Amino acid sequence: MNSTTSRRNIVVADSGGSKAAWGQIIDGKILDKEISTSGLNAFFMDEDTIINWVKTELLPQLEDSKVDVLYFYGAGCCHPDNIVKLTKAFGKVFEGAHVEVYPDTLAAARSLCQRERGIACIIGTGSSTCLYDGENIEQDRSGLGYVLGDEASGSYFGKILLRSFVYGVLSEDLKRKLFEQFGEVTRDNILENVYKKPFPSRYLGQFTKFYSANRGDEWIEKTLEKGFDDFVSSHIIQLPDYKNLKANFVGSMPIVFKDVLEKVLTKHGVQVGNFQQTPIRGLTQYHNI
Repeated sequence: MNSTTSRRNIVVADSGGSKAAWGQIIDGKILDKEISTSGLNAFFMDEDTIINWVKTELLPQLEDSKVDVLYFYGAGCCHPDNIVKLTKAFGKVFEGAHVEVYPDTLAAARSLCQRERGIACIIGTGSSTCLYDGENIEQDRSGLGYVLGDEASGSYFGKILLRSFVYGVLSEDLKRKLFEQFGEVTRDNILENVYKKPFPSRYLGQFTKFYSANRGDEWIEKTLEKGFDDFVSSHIIQLPDYKNLKANFVGSMPIVFKDVLEKVLTKHGVQVGNFQQTPIRGLTQYHNI
């Protein structure tokens, strides 16, 4: 780990609850190496825990540990108390550094749209949308979570699959394939994982692999199209002037099922923009000024 002090060192982070990706800019050059750590969620970590996490997981991986500027985008960072907590913790580790903390939705918007006005959508385990003015979020349409919302997300499609299985809607062929891929699935273990065990949205989200493994099946195709239609109808076309803006997407679902999503967008007259698996590269590029 190099502690050179003569170089300007900018660190950029995009963190969810389970994992985080980090980019580093030294003297105007984006380093090819992207750093991965476990996620940081300030709702569940106190200041001392955050400091220890940074020292243990991040510092050993940095090219240069003398950080001048830190831009941190994370889950739970729309809450003022969390912003203060993170800013203080980072400030104690990176003494003298300028620290800015933002919500993860803004990470997606800046990565996808850079400095142009547009629509930014996140569709992974959950889903959300925002209207972006080229620098900040103009209108936020955050999801309602896996119970009430998260249309077209992994948890959304997992919920539909398991509900259809329990209600006897799935064909015998799909039921057989479900057992082959995930083992014995029963009503009782579904209810236990969703209502009693932690991280139910992650449990539901794992079943998106079933959709990608069974493309071409009529039920699979209709369910995918309806799910993305629900997302576009509930979020994108509710934004002002949406037909004159490009809709951009980050996350696993838009990448894996890009053909279905593009079909739905075209049907609604929505312009198709950028697709990214993760925002960290585009986000680092945004801050390389």
